[in-house]
Amino acid sequence: MEQKKFSKPLDESIGSSIRHYVNMQIDRAAMKGAEKMSWVSNKVIVTAIFIIAGSIILLFLGIALALLLGQAMGNYALGFLCIAAAVLILTLIVFLLRNKLFANKMSKMYTKMLLGDDKVSDLNQLHLRQQLMDQQIEDREEAFAQEYRMFKQMINPLTYINQFVSKVREAFRKEPNVTESSDDMEKSNTSDYQSKQF
Repeated sequence: MEQKKFSKPLDESIGSSIRHYVNMQIDRAAMKGAEKMSWVSNKVIVTAIFIIAGSIILLFLGIALALLLGQAMGNYALGFLCIAAAVLILTLIVFLLRNKLFANKMSKMYTKMLLGDDKVSDLNQLHLRQQLMDQQIEDREEAFAQEYRMFKQMINPLTYINQFVSKVREAFRKEPNVTESSDDMEKSNTSDYQSKQF
């Protein structure tokens, strides 16, 4: 039994452990996603039920108030017009305050549920954090692209060939300079010799 365990090929055990690890990570991500989606679905369903129930209640309350006002004014149409005007004004107020009433609370709730982060207090802060994250991602992508270009240049054989050719050229360029300097030395020596003769 021990012999079989140790005679197992190394690459097979590493491959199976990597596969097992990847499958565990996928399962964990799926479970987290399922948990978060169930919370979101629960909130959406409960909110939809409250909205529908509240709308029906407000509708019947509006009809009852319209009938009462119409009976008090002696004209039911005026009662319904007054209730319609009140509902219109209330709708405009809710529309103007929509960010404070809904968007900020929703952004805080969803970031806490989906990201586990309760530092976001309103929609503007969420937008700023998203812009910051986008900038960080762009910077990281640029760094990856630069590293990839450097790696590509490192493994390119033409780079090494060009470097070798340029070094050879430099070596040949320096050699004539050495001969020129020796020629200059010979000329100076002959001039010294001639001056000594005269």
